[in-house]
Amino acid sequence: MLQDIKQFKQDYRVLIQTVIGFAVLALLMIGVGGTVYRMIAPDGWLVQLFGAGVTAGTAALLSLLVLVALSWFAREWVSVYQKNRLADVVIYVFAGAGVLYLAQMLVHTHL
Repeated sequence: MLQDIKQFKQDYRVLIQTVIGFAVLALLMIGVGGTVYRMIAPDGWLVQLFGAGVTAGTAALLSLLVLVALSWFAREWVSVYQKNRLADVVIYVFAGAGVLYLAQMLVHTHL
């Protein structure tokens, strides 16, 4: 009987961790997708940065080149410990952005 209760508690914890992990993953995907959309949209951040003459394809190419350049140069500047910590920060920042984009979407659809 006691063994069954311990097993139930362990299974319950695994279930809760799985649900939380799925929620963070969903928010992360919404955050990354929303950020990419905001960057390359016709009235997005890159168009505002470079002017209205930039097409969506050019904006996408420029954003990809910037990301590749930053990742290429940053790989030697950061230690392994800092990379792991930075990865956690990036994940939670994009999950937070996902919360904001999801809230904006819910507010705009219900008004």
